[in-house]
Amino acid sequence: MKSINILVFSIISFLFTTTVFAQDLSDQEIGFDEARVINSLREYGVTDPEGLTIEIERKREMFKVRYLEMKKKKQEILEKIELEQNTKKRLHRNVAVDIPQSEKDALLAIYNSTNGANWKNNKGWDFNKPVTSWNGGIGWYGVTVVNGHVVKLSLSRNSLSGILPPEIGQLKYLTFLDLERSGVSGSIPKEIGQLENLHFVDARYNGLTGSIPAEIGQLKKLSSIALGRNGLTGSIPVEFYNLTALSSLSLAYNKLSGTLLPDVNKLINLTHLDFENNDISGSIPLQIGELNKLQYLGLDMNKLTGSIPDEIYNLQSLTTLMLDYNGLDGTISSKINKLKNLRTLILYANKLTGSIPPEIGQLDNLVELQLGVNQLTGFIPKEIGLLKNIVRLYLDRNQLTGTIPKEIEMLTKLRFFGLDYNQLTGTLPPGLKDLTNLYNMDVSNNFLEGSVPDLRHINTLGIISNKFRFIDFASEFSLYKTKMSRYNFKYNSQKKTDTAKTTTARIGGSITLTMCEDGRFTPDDTFQWYKNNAIISGATSREYALTDLKNTDAGTYFCRSYHTTNPDMSPLILEREPIQLNVINCTPIVGVIKVVR
Repeated sequence: MKSINILVFSIISFLFTTTVFAQDLSDQEIGFDEARVINSLREYGVTDPEGLTIEIERKREMFKVRYLEMKKKKQEILEKIELEQNTKKRLHRNVAVDIPQSEKDALLAIYNSTNGANWKNNKGWDFNKPVTSWNGGIGWYGVTVVNGHVVKLSLSRNSLSGILPPEIGQLKYLTFLDLERSGVSGSIPKEIGQLENLHFVDARYNGLTGSIPAEIGQLKKLSSIALGRNGLTGSIPVEFYNLTALSSLSLAYNKLSGTLLPDVNKLINLTHLDFENNDISGSIPLQIGELNKLQYLGLDMNKLTGSIPDEIYNLQSLTTLMLDYNGLDGTISSKINKLKNLRTLILYANKLTGSIPPEIGQLDNLVELQLGVNQLTGFIPKEIGLLKNIVRLYLDRNQLTGTIPKEIEMLTKLRFFGLDYNQLTGTLPPGLKDLTNLYNMDVSNNFLEGSVPDLRHINTLGIISNKFRFIDFASEFSLYKTKMSRYNFKYNSQKKTDTAKTTTARIGGSITLTMCEDGRFTPDDTFQWYKNNAIISGATSREYALTDLKNTDAGTYFCRSYHTTNPDMSPLILEREPIQLNVINCTPIVGVIKVVR
């Protein structure tokens, strides 16, 4: 996919709910590294400044979603663990609260190897005193002790510096390990496989390197592991597939390679699988279709090839399917309608062919559909209009033909709409003016023409390189100019008007050349004729008459039309197809010469 040169027009992926809109989450809080994302996007062919800006926003929103999802998952697991631990407390009220020396040694090793003296918060970490739970500013920061054992260690965002020591394996009763954005680096010690009671691990957004130790496969109680946004390399250990209690597995944004093994079907409790932005290759194993609890499948930005297996359509609990930026080929199966719970379907930037199956209209819960940057052909199915919950619809950069179905007017929740770089003809559905939630629309680089509906409620509108004329939106132009900047209303330039022709006339005769032969122009339009790419002085009318023709009048003529009522925005420039004028010495004879022998 690195050969794709993508100009993405305002793609903002919808995994998020209204909760995301309501929260102002900073890049630092969600762990969004813009520079790193830009580098990744460039590797996949997003190179132009505008495309990068827009795709960055899409990724930023995705980070928000994943941040909120992980936060929710973390809280759910923590509540479950605390419930179990509270039960144990009640059952062992008389057990003395103290930790074994081996566990205290482990904490000391962690403290020393990560520069504990300079942690953001190291309150209570006095190894001359008993280890007690952190509670309201009292005790050991980030430590929870239950029945004399360390069960929880939470040092996220605490400015650790250094590696995790092998002694971490001595915390035998640890159930919860949170090192998100803690600052740890180096390799993951294989001794982590000794934490037999571990339920939850979050070590995202750190500087971890090397391969993932196979010993993690020994953690039979592990229900969630998140190692994303590090520098981990190598393949996914086959031992991972032994973690049958695992419900969430996130390894996104690393440098992992290798393939997905058929053994993935052993992860029978998996609900969340996120391998985004790695170097995983090969095909999607058929066995992935056996994960009937799976709700989130993110394999985007890898090097996957082959077709989308039909078995994937057996995942009827699936709400999010993200396979974008790979090398997948084949068609989109009509079996897509089996994914009734699907809210997000992103197959963007692959090599998919064939038509868009009309069955896609049966996905009632779909909020986002991205099929852009593929090789899809045929018409846009009218069944698209049945997607009553759709907010983001991107079919851009394919080879779609025909007209925009009128049924689009039924998508009352539609907010982002991209059909640019196709071969669509006809007019824009007039009912688009009634889609009051529509915020961003791009239909550039098609063959659309005719009146542009009143879209003054839109923030960003792109109609570049179609067959529109200024007359098609003249009545709304002043409103567009007031509401949108020149960068948000993209209309210049358009495809050439009229049709190319060759005309032959005799010396001494006359001929009139015309632009906008269909009469569609405004009184404010100005014109300039050219001959052989040179301006013809004084030829500033829609029609250019040549009389008393001479041999020197022969040549290639075209006309440009301008509308200059918008000095603060680039004027709309139209150019007609060329007219090749041949001038001959006599009246041409038209007919058939019959030779009789």
